Amino acid sequence: MQKQKYVRRGQRGLSLIEASMVLALSAVVVAGAVMYYGTAAESAKVARAQAQLGAIQTAVAGLYGNQSSYVGLDAAALQTSGALPVSYFSGVGAMVNPWNEAVTVAPVIGNRNYAITFTDIPAAACKKIVTSDAGTGVVSVEVGGSTGVSQLTLADANTGCGTTTQTVVYTVR
Repeated sequence: MQKQKYVRRGQRGLSLIEASMVLALSAVVVAGAVMYYGTAAESAKVARAQAQLGAIQTAVAGLYGNQSSYVGLDAAALQTSGALPVSYFSGVGAMVNPWNEAVTVAPVIGNRNYAITFTDIPAAACKKIVTSDAGTGVVSVEVGGSTGVSQLTLADANTGCGTTTQTVVYTVR
């Protein structure tokens, strides 16, 4: 005589509650990973913008260090000199920041100083950039009407950067 196997219906797989818990846990893990990636990507862009600012200052110092003025200084001159990485440019004489927006370099104050202008910086990134030390050659940093020497205080950065994209202007000697 053949024995019959009886298997209870609930023991064949996951119950609806167990499956729901697995899906919920998976959703939390994926959401955390996406949030971490977004934060890490934005932090990397801020670091690249800070490196770009330093590289521009170094390139200008190398090219104009023993000249009495910055006449002729612009993005095209920096690109032609080869003093900056190709990745800083999106075309002939068109320098871009990590958010793919314009960066301009031009003489100011009777050609004795020059300005580095980063356009359309997101507010959160703006606050991180303008509160970090921009170097000893920076005369001022300006954003949204707030001006500081070399860097802004957190209070000034919050006021200047606001909640929208901003233009940040560094004046360098």
